[in-house]
Amino acid sequence: MSGSGNKKGPEEGPCTPPVMWMAASHPRRCAWVRRR
Repeated sequence: MSGSGNKKGPEEGPCTPPVMWMAASHPRRCAWVRRR
């Protein structure tokens, strides 16, 4: 599923830099993404 620009969700995409709002609310969610 490579649909960049469809849904920018914390669970629908990897740990990106433009997701500051998400990292501030889910800093641990980025951890599981990097572990993969």
